[in-house]
Amino acid sequence: MKKAMILLTVLIGLIFADAPKLEYPELNPIQIPEYEKYKLDNGMTIYLMEDHEFPVITAYMRVDARSLYDPVEKIGLAEMTSDMLRLGGAGDRSADEVDLFLESIGAEFDVSANVNRATVEVKSLTDNFEDVFSLFADALRRPAFDEEKIDWMKKQWKNGIMHRNDQPDGIIEREFPKALLGADHPYARHEEIYNIDAITRDDVVAFHKDYYVPPNADLGIVGDFDTDEMKALIEKYFGDWQGQMPEKTPLPDFPPVEETKVFFIQKDGLNQATIQMGHLGIREDSTDYYASNLIGRILGAGRDARLYKEVRYNRGWAYTVSGWIGSGMDHPENFSIFLQTKAQNAVDAVELIKDEIVKFQSEPPTKDELTKAKSAYENAYPFRFSSPIANLRLAMVYDYYGYPQDFQETMLENVRKQTGDDVFKASRRLLRPEKMAIVIVGDTATIDGLERLGQVEMVDIEIPMGDPNAPSIEKTEETLKKGSMMMDKVVSFIGSVENVKDARIIGTATVAAGPQTMDIDVSNDFAFVSPSKIKSTMTMPFGVITQGFDGEKAWIKMPQGSQYLDGADAMDIKRSLFGNLVNLARCYEKGTLEANYIGDDEIDGKPCQAVNLSQNDLEVTLLIDGDSGEVLGKTYKGVSQSGLSTFVETYDDYRAISGVKFPHKVATTMDGQDYSETIVSKVELNKGLSEFDKPE
Repeated sequence: MKKAMILLTVLIGLIFADAPKLEYPELNPIQIPEYEKYKLDNGMTIYLMEDHEFPVITAYMRVDARSLYDPVEKIGLAEMTSDMLRLGGAGDRSADEVDLFLESIGAEFDVSANVNRATVEVKSLTDNFEDVFSLFADALRRPAFDEEKIDWMKKQWKNGIMHRNDQPDGIIEREFPKALLGADHPYARHEEIYNIDAITRDDVVAFHKDYYVPPNADLGIVGDFDTDEMKALIEKYFGDWQGQMPEKTPLPDFPPVEETKVFFIQKDGLNQATIQMGHLGIREDSTDYYASNLIGRILGAGRDARLYKEVRYNRGWAYTVSGWIGSGMDHPENFSIFLQTKAQNAVDAVELIKDEIVKFQSEPPTKDELTKAKSAYENAYPFRFSSPIANLRLAMVYDYYGYPQDFQETMLENVRKQTGDDVFKASRRLLRPEKMAIVIVGDTATIDGLERLGQVEMVDIEIPMGDPNAPSIEKTEETLKKGSMMMDKVVSFIGSVENVKDARIIGTATVAAGPQTMDIDVSNDFAFVSPSKIKSTMTMPFGVITQGFDGEKAWIKMPQGSQYLDGADAMDIKRSLFGNLVNLARCYEKGTLEANYIGDDEIDGKPCQAVNLSQNDLEVTLLIDGDSGEVLGKTYKGVSQSGLSTFVETYDDYRAISGVKFPHKVATTMDGQDYSETIVSKVELNKGLSEFDKPE
C-alpha cells in the first residue's frame, strides 16, 4: 500500500511537471456607462442611464434626510420617517393596498436611512414602470403615515432595544463608536425606548415636510427606457413638487483618540472575550486613501494578513481576527481591529496586535505581501460595479460629495501605483497603536491583567427604563409624610409581615397570547426569600421555564439550557421580587425603601391613593384604599414583546395565611389591554426555602 502511494505521487508529479503556468490577463479597465445629468426647475437633480439588456427599470432617490438631523430627544425620527414611506401607505392607497399592488406585479420597493443619507428605491418590469413610478411619487410626496403602522413599528423597535445586549457582537458594534467619539456624538448615539416613545405621527409628518423636498433630493433612473420619454414621465410626477432647501445641522467635529483607554463591558458567565480596538480612520479624499486599502489587506484582511497569521495561526489566540481602515466621503470612518478569543488570552492578544502594528510601521511590507494585497484589491474592485444601478448609485454619491468625475474609474490604477515605501510611510501617518480605544465584552472573573492595557472604564449598558431627562415625581416633606402614613395602613392591613422569612405562592394564570391566537394556561410556582432571592417556575404547554435571582445574579433555565441574565431581563426578575406586596411591606418596615404620595387615582372604578415606592433603580406604584389600607392594585414598567410596557395589576380575594393577607386573584393589563388573570391555589410560609442558585 505504501509503495502504491509513493508511485501515485511520482506519477502525479510527472503529469504536472510540464504543465504550462497559467497566466491571467489584466482586468479590462472599468468604464462607467454614460448617463445624463440635469436639474428640474424645482431644484431636484436627475441622473438617467439607459440599459436595454433586460426589460427592467430601477428608480433610486437619495435624500439628505439622515439621522444626523434627529432631535436629541427623538433619536430614530429620520429612520422612522423613512420606514413609513414604505410601510405607512401612499397617496390614496393604504399600507395593505401598497403591499398587494407590489406583490401582484412582482415589483420591489425598498427604503433605508442612516447617519449619512436616506434612500428610496423601486424596481419593476418596463411594462409596469409607470404604475410603480406613480406609487414611488406618492410615497415621496404624499405619504399617508398610517398611525397604526407607526405604533406597530415603534413596538418592533422597542422589542429590538430590549434584546440589544443579547450578543457580544451587537454590543461591540454599538459601543465602539461611543468609545471613539463619545456617547452623545451624532455618529455614535443610538435610540432608547424613551426616544421611540417620544416620536409622534406629527413629528414624522414635520420631518418629512422639512427634508423630503426637491432641492434636497437626487433621482437616478437606470434601465430599459427612452431618455426623452423618461424625462416626460419625471416631469409628470415630480415637475410640480415644491419645497425649499432646509436649514441643516452642520457636520460635527471628529476628535482623535488622545490616549489608550479600555472600555470594559461585563457579561456574566462568558468564557471568551469579544474585542474591538482602534481609532479614527480617514476620508476618501485623503492622500493616503489608496495606500490605506493596502495597509488594511496586509495587516488584517484575510488568511494572508499578518494578524491572522500571528494571532490566530501561530499563537492560537483568536477564533477570528480582522482589521481595516475605514474611510468616509465627508468624515473619517474608523481604523478598527476585531477579534474573539478565549478569556484567558484576551490581554495577551491585544498586546500582540499592538506589537504587530508597531512592527508594521518599522519597515515596508515585503514584495510578496504588496503583490498579494494589490491582487486582492483588484479581484474585489469589479464588484463595486456589479450592476447598472450600482454604477449609477456610485456616480450619484461621488457627485453629491464633490469628488472628481473619474474618481471611481481611477481608483484601481492609483492603488496599483502604490509602492512598498508608500504603504510604509502612510502606515506611520495613519496608525497610532499608542492611542487606541479598546472595547472588551467579557467577564472580569475570567480575564486577568486588564490594567496592563491602560486605564479601564466599566461601561454600563443597562437599558434605561425611562427618560433620564424627564421631570421627576414631585417629592416634598409633605408627600413623603403622606406616603409613609399610607404605607403604615398597608402594613396594618397585610398583617405580621415581620414573621415572613420566605414564601411560596402556587397558582394558575391564563395569559392572553394575542388577538390572532388562543390564550395560554400557565401553572406558576413562585418562591422568595425576602428581601433578596426569588425563583419562579412556569409550566406551559410548550415546556417549563424557570427564572431566578440568587441574591447577586439573575438567571433563566429553559428546555435549551440555563444562562445568567443581565440588562432589562435581569431587572425584570428583580422587580418581580421587589414588587411582591409582602416584600414591599417588609422593606418598608425595615426602612430600606422610600414611600412618596403622588396623588389621588382610581382603579377598576374605585378611588384610591397612589404611593410610589422606590429602592435604588427599582420602583412601583401602589394603589391603596385610603381608609382601610387595602392594596387595590399596582402599576409598574416591565419587559414585554413590545419592549417596555406599563403593567397594571388589580388585586382581589385577600385571604389570611398565618396572619398575613395575600391576594388570591390578580388581573393584569399591559398597555391598557387585558394580559392575564391569576388564581392562587396555595400559599406556604417559612418552609426554609433554599434552592435559588442557577441550575446547571
